[in-house]
Amino acid sequence: MAENSTAETLGKLTLGVGVGFGLYWLIRNFGFGGFGLGGGGGDARTDGGSAPSQPAPALPPRPKDAQPLFFWMAPVANTPRSKQLDPSARTRDDARFYLWELGADEFTQDEFQRRLGTFVTDVVRGGKGTPMSVDEVIARVKAGGRDDVRLDTSGATIQRTWDDAKDALMAAGIKHWILWKESPADRKPGKPPTPARWELFDKGTAVDLNPTKNGHYYVDRVGTAYWNLRKDLAPHVSGNTRGCYGRSGVGWGR
Repeated sequence: MAENSTAETLGKLTLGVGVGFGLYWLIRNFGFGGFGLGGGGGDARTDGGSAPSQPAPALPPRPKDAQPLFFWMAPVANTPRSKQLDPSARTRDDARFYLWELGADEFTQDEFQRRLGTFVTDVVRGGKGTPMSVDEVIARVKAGGRDDVRLDTSGATIQRTWDDAKDALMAAGIKHWILWKESPADRKPGKPPTPARWELFDKGTAVDLNPTKNGHYYVDRVGTAYWNLRKDLAPHVSGNTRGCYGRSGVGWGR
């Protein structure tokens, strides 16, 4: 009788523990019963705070872009510079991007600069374009099946903001092409002007995980291309951002 009584008592105890644990598991994971043990109500905020912003969701896949997309970066106007510590976070606060649909046409440097000037005047400064955050740029580039992007900006952009934008893209695994244009002062006497070209930059292979104290990567030039650019040598290369080239002026001759 003692053994049967003991076995019966242990069986009831085991059943009780099992039921109790089952109830606790349901409350803990699904918030049943409202006993304040966490679970389903854990995401609700009672302090009036707001959830941190999340990167833009991935866009659905698209046919692979034949060429790297071109984005013009503009600083956010009339706002103080971000005090965030992370370059990507600062870029979200300080910069907006505008997509220029270039197509596959090839232009001389003069024509490229002229069209770019029109784009900036009408789309960026004229308010006809849709500004994009750096997260939206990253999502769009990846949706097009590429890991590179073309960037340009105006001289009004603060250097730190420009560096932050490039670092934000590299942190997302996206390399950047920068348009190189020869300055007349850099041309050797008697030499013809060198055509404009795109130069590709990526994190330095030896130091890609060792950014500077400001969070900026060391970079290496890893490629050269002539996206949309004909190699015709323009007779005068001033680098004027408005695309206005002339035959007068000191140092503008051949």
